[in-house]
Amino acid sequence: MKRSITAMLALIMLCGCSDQTAPGANDMSDGYLSEEIIPFRPDSSSHSDSPSSSEKEIFHVQPEELRRFAFNSAEDVEAISDEDLIYISQNNYSTPDFISDIDENIIDLFSVPLSEKETNGYVYKEKVETFLLSSALPIEELNVNESIFDDVLREACEKHCENLIKSATVSQGDTGSRTKDEEIIYCGENDLYAEYSIRFTSIKTMYNNNTLMTYETPRAYRRLFPKNRLTVHIGERGNPVYFGELTLENVKAEMDLMISLYGLTVYREVGETENAYIYTSYMINTIGGDWGLCDRAELRKYDNIFDKTTHEQSSKETCIRSVEIAGTARYWDNEW
Repeated sequence: MKRSITAMLALIMLCGCSDQTAPGANDMSDGYLSEEIIPFRPDSSSHSDSPSSSEKEIFHVQPEELRRFAFNSAEDVEAISDEDLIYISQNNYSTPDFISDIDENIIDLFSVPLSEKETNGYVYKEKVETFLLSSALPIEELNVNESIFDDVLREACEKHCENLIKSATVSQGDTGSRTKDEEIIYCGENDLYAEYSIRFTSIKTMYNNNTLMTYETPRAYRRLFPKNRLTVHIGERGNPVYFGELTLENVKAEMDLMISLYGLTVYREVGETENAYIYTSYMINTIGGDWGLCDRAELRKYDNIFDKTTHEQSSKETCIRSVEIAGTARYWDNEW
């Protein structure tokens, strides 16, 4: 018998998992990609609805200096020259610079400014990240077509926030760590996520040159808890699963949020096969070289697949190009 989402959430494992791996951390079945993908584009004849004016600009670069990077297809991105790949990786661009319908203010702070505190000359800033809660029930006992209720989800989120603060307390005799000035702020919620700010001061006691020292560090975490996805055990592994109505538009909204938070995405498209919705994105980043080795500019492709029947999300990551950035090698200073 399938259990209701309310019963399932009552058994949520509060460890959860960070949803930072942009755009996914689990291997997928290659079977989906062997099928023909129907892309979701404003001019696609497979969709009868007329696109809005904003949709028509989905694949166009915004800033004037980036007009030469007109990535209108996956083929355009993969054909990028080594010089242009290095150029983009070395400049401070953001995803909205390349994908104009993703607002740079896509994250709603709900009038709660991000925390920023200075201690010993270093500024500690509140980091925004998504976080998936986990279900203790296997996929066979869940009804993935039923949405998650807001009030039950909020209770699970608040428990997670409390446990995050508790985990910062460690007793090791006369050393260890504890907290003070603890604060959990419910910021607000929308259709995609519930948002919380967890703030406290970490007090760590440790020996430094045989002298017992105490250090205080401000901590702040802005956690976005997706309202439609949970990590669920499927066999012996845990994968994200989408709860509620699974549509092409819902997949696009869910994954657009992800790529706006992590890394530089220069192109994305959403398509479907008979069995799945597929969200494909291309990211450019710089990989730091080890001592004596140059940094590398990389173009990576991420396919996030949502199974239409099970609603399971899986992913595949492919390195399309890796180019050495000349003159970036670092060496040990031999003069001590």
